[in-house]
Amino acid sequence: MGCRTRAHKRRLRRCTGSGAIAEFAPVLFIFFLVILFPLINLIGFATSSATVLMITRQSASIAGASTTWQEAVTGMEQETTKWKNSGFGKFANITPVGGANGCGADLYIAQTSLSSGNTTYGSKNSGLGAPADTQNNIFEYQIRTQFRINPWLNMSGMPFIGSVPIVGQPANCAYIANSNVEHPEGLQ
Repeated sequence: MGCRTRAHKRRLRRCTGSGAIAEFAPVLFIFFLVILFPLINLIGFATSSATVLMITRQSASIAGASTTWQEAVTGMEQETTKWKNSGFGKFANITPVGGANGCGADLYIAQTSLSSGNTTYGSKNSGLGAPADTQNNIFEYQIRTQFRINPWLNMSGMPFIGSVPIVGQPANCAYIANSNVEHPEGLQ
């Protein structure tokens, strides 16, 4: 009788082992859909967001070194378009939203009064309209970019998470960068 109970216990152990293997496939499926794929999209958003920040800062740098505001707008457009069409932009899966000539970036002239510290902003993508008063003011170019970041993996058809921005739907990303105007005589 003792041998019989040992054999019976072995059979019970085998049955529980095969049940764990049968549950592995559904657990793996849930892991991929609920954890891994959304995590890939979150990592993609972080990478894309860093790319948009780099585009914004590079455009501000180009604008600051320009001799006129028109050259600054043109340089900003060209720099933004160059980076968007480069390997970085294609890898980031970004789409410009608005901006000068649809490039995703706008240029503003920020004028800060030395006496009061107040800052005023001109119209987007236009000059001052009057000579720059460099004795009483500091001038900066401000670049404002806005891009739509598309998810790397399309999960829009997934219930519950399909409508979540970044995971299942595109999300907008906007950055602002300033650069000192090196040639304020060209702001008019």
